[in-house]
Amino acid sequence: MIVALDRTIDRFLEVSDHRPILLRLAATAPADAAPSVGQPLTEDEARRVSRGLRRRSEPAAGARTLAEARARLADRSTYYDAAADAVVREAFWTGISAGTAGFTQTVAGTLKQTHTTPLNYEPSKHVYPWVDVRPNAMVQSIYSGFEATPEYFIQADAEVERLRTEAREALLERGVLESTEMETMLEAQFQYNCEHVVPQSWFGKKEPMRGDLHHLFSCEPRCNSFRSNYPLVQHEFERTMQDCGRVEDDAFEPKGGKGAVARATLYFMLRYAGYVGRRYAGQRLKTLLAWHEQYAPDEWEKHRNAAIYVLQGNRNPLIDFPEWALRLQFEG
Repeated sequence: MIVALDRTIDRFLEVSDHRPILLRLAATAPADAAPSVGQPLTEDEARRVSRGLRRRSEPAAGARTLAEARARLADRSTYYDAAADAVVREAFWTGISAGTAGFTQTVAGTLKQTHTTPLNYEPSKHVYPWVDVRPNAMVQSIYSGFEATPEYFIQADAEVERLRTEAREALLERGVLESTEMETMLEAQFQYNCEHVVPQSWFGKKEPMRGDLHHLFSCEPRCNSFRSNYPLVQHEFERTMQDCGRVEDDAFEPKGGKGAVARATLYFMLRYAGYVGRRYAGQRLKTLLAWHEQYAPDEWEKHRNAAIYVLQGNRNPLIDFPEWALRLQFEG
């Protein structure tokens, strides 16, 4: 599918487990389609896309209160305010120590209690325009590293939604009754550019898991389909990977994003105990913890954590305090 980049958007307005189902549908590209995403933006366009996202050369003065720090994190004119985030982080986890009894239960309870604003699964509203934006104002596919502007991902999903609507109408005209099965088929055939790191089939597409931003990442549909709903692993033997990763023995090793997806999965296991089950027991859990240690959180992940905190209320403890991974119990 080729989607034109809409260069007029100044502000921005959301399946995993995908096995393609053949459904014929004709779609014609608009006559005035813009050049491919690889074409450089003009100076004016680059200024507009990156406005408010690039790092400032001089650090801002420290926030004096929690309310001020939270307001600064909500201000999208700054990509990531480390000083404000430090104030919020310390306040969020105040009174919680890795050495205390019931540490894991306390952390899990905090994640649930502070998840005050459950969100619908709408990546075009939250993931692409802000949460998943990198310091260079671009959005990057989590497994392959493919990079494009936020507009590209938003427009691609808009095209997906258009195709779903056309297909739905065609099926209804043929007498097919609207149902959950129909929607599942349409979602599998016409996929968003978003990955649930914990596959939706593992939790039955239930909310608030489906819209929880902590485990949602930008990802081209081809990589999403390639991964399917296989668990994450480190394969034993070194072999050539495709640009999304490698699938072998019903398990998936991503080419990129290992640290981020490990922390997202570990967060999910704390926040939603019981849904992952034994899929990440033994060596597989050790692999997630090894990736977490090997690939430390960078500015992009810290930006994500702060942005998600503003939007839905809770934080990922593995990003805030990476050393906690050694003291927490991840039982799925």
